[in-house]
Amino acid sequence: MNVRHSPPKGPIMSGNSDCPIAPRSVIAGSSGSQPDLRKPTLYASDSDLNQVTFRHKRKHSEESLDAKFDAFECRIMAFLNNIAKSQNETLNTISQDISSIKDQLKEMKLTTDRLAEEQYQFKQQLVTISNFNTDTDNRISVLESKIDTLKTDTVNRILPTNCDNVISEIHERFQREKNLIIVGIDEISTKNVEERRSHDMSKVNSMIKSIGVDCAQPTKVIRIACFETSDTPKLILRNKIALQNTSAKLKIYSDETPLQRKMMQTLRDELKHRTEAGEKDLIIKYIKGVPKIVQQHSKN
Repeated sequence: MNVRHSPPKGPIMSGNSDCPIAPRSVIAGSSGSQPDLRKPTLYASDSDLNQVTFRHKRKHSEESLDAKFDAFECRIMAFLNNIAKSQNETLNTISQDISSIKDQLKEMKLTTDRLAEEQYQFKQQLVTISNFNTDTDNRISVLESKIDTLKTDTVNRILPTNCDNVISEIHERFQREKNLIIVGIDEISTKNVEERRSHDMSKVNSMIKSIGVDCAQPTKVIRIACFETSDTPKLILRNKIALQNTSAKLKIYSDETPLQRKMMQTLRDELKHRTEAGEKDLIIKYIKGVPKIVQQHSKN
C-alpha cells in the first residue's frame, strides 16, 4: 500500500549532491502552490540546502504479505466454490428438466401408438361397415326384384273384373266346397244303377271310417260325393293322410273351379322353381281359404 506523505519543509537535495533541487517556497508571501522541484532555485541558501533530508519508503513484512495473499486466496476460493455450487445446482435442475422431458416424450409416444391403433381399428370398422352396406344393397336389390316378380304374378293372378264373372266364380266355389273327388274306388260290373250307387256309397262310408273322423254321410254319390255342408269335405281333406295306412291307391281331392285349378298349378310351378333355387321347407298351405306358399316350421 502506498502512503502519500506531505513534502518536507526546506530545500530538497539530490542524492549525495550538495545541489539543491527545489526550494520550499520561491517568494515569500506567494501562493501555496508547490514549485517545480526539477529546477534548482537561485534563491536557495546554504542553510536551506543543509536542511534537506531523504526519506525512504517503509517495506512491508513478508508475514503481512503472506497473510494478505492467504486472505485473497480464501476469498477467491470461496467465490469459485460459490460459482461451482451454483453451476451444480443449475446442472441438476437441467438434468431433472431433461428427465421430465424424456418422460413426457415417452408418454407422447405411447399416446401416439394408442391413437394409431385406434385409428387402425376405426379403419377396419369402416371397411366392415362398407362391406355390410354393400351386402345390404345387394339384398335390397334381390328383394326389389322379388317384389317386382310378385307384383307381376299378382297382376297375372287378378280375378276377372267383370262383375258377372266374379259372381259366377263365387257361386261355383260355394257349390264345389261341398264336394269331394275320390279317386281309386273299384267299380262293380253290374248294370243296375241302384246297386252301383249302393256300392259306391258303401265304399265312401268305409273310407271315411278308416280315416277316423266322425262326420255326416254324403247325401249323394254319383262318382262325385256331395255333402250337406262344406265342413265335412274340409275335415276329410285335413285327415286324408290317414288313407296312406289303409289304401295307397285311394286319393281325395277338393272339387275346384277352373280358375282355382289354374291358380293352384301356378303355385305348384312357383314352388318347384323356388325349391330348385335352394329354398327349403316350402309347402302350399291354405290360409283363410286361399292357397299360399309358406315355409314349414320344423318340429322339435
